[in-house]
Amino acid sequence: VRRIQWNRDALSGLRARVRAQAGSEERNNLAMMSAPVTNSKLQLDRLQQALQHHRAGRLQEARRLYERVLQKDSRCAEAMHLLGTLFGQQGDQARSLEWINKAIAREPGNALYRKNAAVTLVQLGRRVEAIAAYEKALALNPDFLEARIALGGLLTDLESHNEAIALLLEA
Repeated sequence: VRRIQWNRDALSGLRARVRAQAGSEERNNLAMMSAPVTNSKLQLDRLQQALQHHRAGRLQEARRLYERVLQKDSRCAEAMHLLGTLFGQQGDQARSLEWINKAIAREPGNALYRKNAAVTLVQLGRRVEAIAAYEKALALNPDFLEARIALGGLLTDLESHNEAIALLLEA
């Protein structure tokens, strides 16, 4: 009983410490998405404009611009990913995952895309798949605190406290 209590206390302390470090990371999640790769200056401008609308909460305008970018360049992973996150914000998790997975197919080495797929999988109740997605994000970027915290929380929810503590201690 004492060990379980220590594990819970340690996990709470670690979560608070790591959450404090990651606070700016979470707030800047959309800022991390601001380095789009596209061949056209017009496409780049559209994507940046869409991102500004997205950040400001003007989701319909952002969606319209993401879709225009994709009409011109159906291979733009960043537009796919951002459209997926937008659908998630609107509560359409199935479409969110569909678009984020399209982005991952284009850029499989993008840890942010993997983390956002994991978030969506959790919302869909697909926790085992979410664990795998978080682990892949962390394999791609071991310093990705937001993914580490989320995976630790998910493991805690699944009562894998020792795994969660070990994961957070790696931070």
